[in-house]
Amino acid sequence: LFRSRASRYQRQLDSGLIPEKFSMSPRPPEVPSWDTLSDEDKDWEDFRMATFAAMVDRMDRNIGRLVAHLRQMGVFENTLLMFCSDNGACPFERTRGKDKMPWDPESYWTYDTGWAHMGNTPFRWYKQNQHEGGITSPMIAHWPAGLKTEPGSITRQPGHLIDFMATALDVGEARYPDQGRDGSAIEPLQGKSLLPIFQSKVREPHEWLYFYFGNNRAIRKGDWKVVSARGAAWELYDLSQDRTEVHNLADENPDLVTELSDLWFDIAKNQDRLRGNKLKPVNSKKATWTK
Repeated sequence: LFRSRASRYQRQLDSGLIPEKFSMSPRPPEVPSWDTLSDEDKDWEDFRMATFAAMVDRMDRNIGRLVAHLRQMGVFENTLLMFCSDNGACPFERTRGKDKMPWDPESYWTYDTGWAHMGNTPFRWYKQNQHEGGITSPMIAHWPAGLKTEPGSITRQPGHLIDFMATALDVGEARYPDQGRDGSAIEPLQGKSLLPIFQSKVREPHEWLYFYFGNNRAIRKGDWKVVSARGAAWELYDLSQDRTEVHNLADENPDLVTELSDLWFDIAKNQDRLRGNKLKPVNSKKATWTK
């Protein structure tokens, strides 16, 4: 698994997707080296990753069918496709019934922490965590009639899934409603259109990006991000220099940790409908919160 991750990281460097200044995060102790696995375990891990690859192939082929249909309709060149992955790879071993092959409708196969670690290359942590390994989602935009960027170019401007709605409204020249058909209030639009980025411009960034799942939380403001996994102390990273979050700067910048963590709690209490939890920081270094 570790060797596969190293080769994937090298391909990311070679393609320009990941700048060389962002080092690959180390293998955590809960992920065994491939060489330590028994032959039986290697066969099992290899087979279920082949199964995952087959699922990706099926998805890819069906996207191809959609593209072919759009071409047949004569609208492909002026159709905006925004293709985004889910959040980070899942580390939970939930496979049930190894005796049933993956094509059996009663089978339930998943990959585990080792493949999740490889899938999140070069980042740390996994799905549900708010480190980059849990929230970074690669996205491809395709729109021949509308994109002003160079084909195959990569943008470093951060965006969020909430930007998709704002982008669709902007491109479609539509208005976001302020109430539902029954007169009920609708949550205000949070996203910011990606259209300026598609037009090869510098977009006005979000003031902050807030993340929360269980006892995993983070907030990003500019290039600075504080993050806590599973209720542990806040960590601080300068994402412009350390996107893979391997150099925790919390001890060197305690005031910044306090500022950003206080902002997280303010958003949690006042803007994320968590008022009933009565969230409050215990101290500036701990991310612990109480109900």
